[in-house]
Amino acid sequence: MTQQIFTHQFANGLTLLAESMDWLESAAFSLLLPAGCAYDPLDRLGLSNFRCEMVRRGCGDRTARQFVDDLENLGVDRSASVGTSHTSYGGAMPADSLYPALEIHADLVQRPLLPEEQLDEGRQVC
Repeated sequence: MTQQIFTHQFANGLTLLAESMDWLESAAFSLLLPAGCAYDPLDRLGLSNFRCEMVRRGCGDRTARQFVDDLENLGVDRSASVGTSHTSYGGAMPADSLYPALEIHADLVQRPLLPEEQLDEGRQVC
């Protein structure tokens, strides 16, 4: 069986890497954003962890609860982490849930709510 890796560079700079595995009924993705802890300002160490926490508290038209419920209803096992150079959001799910899960994560990256009333709670988590 030949391995095929697909790559595509979007106009906005996003690079897509994909590997088709026709024998699987599941899918997984990782969004790597160049927003790791190495980019935290010296007077705000931990900012990347705080941001990672806060963006999952609602995005697009979804509250934090709706965000979690929508992903769980799709069967998504979600993840988020901050490394030295990148912040990563990802998930594994049944293959037919991939596109809806990516749409939700597009909101997470492009339209986070960052609810002001949850800032103190977010700080405590971090």
